[in-house]
Amino acid sequence: MPGHSENCGTSRPGITYCFVLILAGWSQKGKQKLKQIKVLGFLLLQKFHFVGGLDCPEWIVAEMTFLSKLPVLKFKNWCLSCVDCLINGRTEWNDEHLTVLNVDKTLDDESLKGMLAALTFILEKTTKSACSARDLELEMQQLGLPAEHCKQLAKVYTTNLEKLKSALLFSFSRASSLTISSVDATERGNGKVYIMNMRSNGQENTSIVLDDAKLNYLVQELSKAMDIIRPFVRNTAADTH
Repeated sequence: MPGHSENCGTSRPGITYCFVLILAGWSQKGKQKLKQIKVLGFLLLQKFHFVGGLDCPEWIVAEMTFLSKLPVLKFKNWCLSCVDCLINGRTEWNDEHLTVLNVDKTLDDESLKGMLAALTFILEKTTKSACSARDLELEMQQLGLPAEHCKQLAKVYTTNLEKLKSALLFSFSRASSLTISSVDATERGNGKVYIMNMRSNGQENTSIVLDDAKLNYLVQELSKAMDIIRPFVRNTAADTH
C-alpha cells in the first residue's frame, strides 16, 4: 500500500459512531466508559490493508481482547497451528488439536475456537490482500494487540508466506474455461440478437443468446470485474518471476 504509515487506517464519520457516542453520553458509568466506546467506534470505522482496504469485522476486534492476554510463546504456537491449518486445507479443529493447544486447560473450547478462528482469518485475509508484514504488524497494534504479539504474528506470516500463497492463491478449484467459437448476429423484433457459440475445455458445446442491452451490460460487468482483479493479477505475476 503506497504511503502506508503508522496511522494505517483512515477514519470516516458515520451514523453508527455518532449513535454509540450518544448512548455513551447517556450512560451513568462516567468518562471511562465513554472513552472505551469511542475507541471501539473509531476502530470499527477504519479501513485496514490486511482485509483488502475494508473495515475490520467487529468479531475480530472483540477477539483481540482475549488474544492480548495470551503468553507470547503460546500465541506464537497458535499462529503456527493456524498456518498449518490453512496450508493443509483443514476447516475444523478436532479434540486432539484443541487439547494440544490448551494443554494447561485455562480456556473452554468455545473461547479457544473463537481465538483460533480470528487468527486463521487474519492470516488468510492478509495473504489474499497481499499485505506486507510491516503493515500487518502496525494494524494489529492499532487493534490493541501487544507489540510483542504483533511482532511474532508478522514473523510467522513472513516465514510461511510462500506456503500460504501456494495454498490460498495458486491451489484453488477452477471451473471449465470457455472459448467463443463463433458469433452469429440476426435481426429479431426491434433489434439485433447475438448467438454466441462456445466450447469448454471439456469439449462441451454451449450457446447463449444476447440482445444489445444484455451484451452491453455483460461488457460493463466484465470490465468492472477486470478492474477489481487486475492489481491481484499483477501481484501474482510479479511473485512468480
